[in-house]
Amino acid sequence: MKKNILFPIFALCLTLGACDEVDENDRQIPVEDGEIEFGSIRKVVLMEEFTGQACMNCPQGAAASQSIVEFSEHHMIPVNIHYGMYAIPTFGFVTESGTAYGELAAPDFFPACRMDRNTDVNSNTETWMSMYMGLAFQNPPIDIEVSSDYNNGEARITTTLTALENIDQPLSLQLWLLESGIRAMQLDGSTYIMDYEHNHVFRAAINGTWGQPVEETLGQNEALTIENTYTLAELPDLQGKTEKESRTEGEYGEVWVPDSCNVVAFVYNTETRAILQAAETTLKAE
Repeated sequence: MKKNILFPIFALCLTLGACDEVDENDRQIPVEDGEIEFGSIRKVVLMEEFTGQACMNCPQGAAASQSIVEFSEHHMIPVNIHYGMYAIPTFGFVTESGTAYGELAAPDFFPACRMDRNTDVNSNTETWMSMYMGLAFQNPPIDIEVSSDYNNGEARITTTLTALENIDQPLSLQLWLLESGIRAMQLDGSTYIMDYEHNHVFRAAINGTWGQPVEETLGQNEALTIENTYTLAELPDLQGKTEKESRTEGEYGEVWVPDSCNVVAFVYNTETRAILQAAETTLKAE
């Protein structure tokens, strides 16, 4: 994680003025205590964006979330969850876990988002930046470092949690698989774009829809390492077709391109579901 760097005051002023399964061998490994000062770790906000390929306004949502990613210096993680009346199941973007998250959020209009599960669901893209700013300066009580070791279809994911203060709330760890660079149909206004680039697409809950409980009680500066493994279904033999040609013909399902995948890890309060901190890494080491 990066050290805390406050945004320039002028940027803040401008912004406010502008309108699955866990492997049986998964294990938790305590590690030696470290020394991390509370307040020295910058908050990473997780954004659940509910979208669909038949949603005429959803490309505006993708553009709004990307602008926040760039403004935040990648301290906001967008996750595009295809859910609701505008999501098209035949393309493979609709998942059982994603449906559960959509039902929990219950958006009335699309696109819609919520951040850290700590805001109301909001479909006004012009207010999303303000939503982010309302969370960006919080001091997270926990730090997350996540890495992925990928080989021959299997990913071993290592997550280290470090308490920045005494933790007195029940915690769960959630791991998600995202994929970007997918070319597929998308309605944009009144136009169907057949090779629209879909990014940050939620593909799978690596350790189950609601993650796994963090059993240990963590005191300040205590750390815990948790390992999970996950087997991916890779893109099959294209039989002479390019990847783009194969993708645009709807050959998705539970098949991913590892080079285009990221792993997102976040810790949340098991009872309230509020997200305390998040982190992201590439599936394959760069």
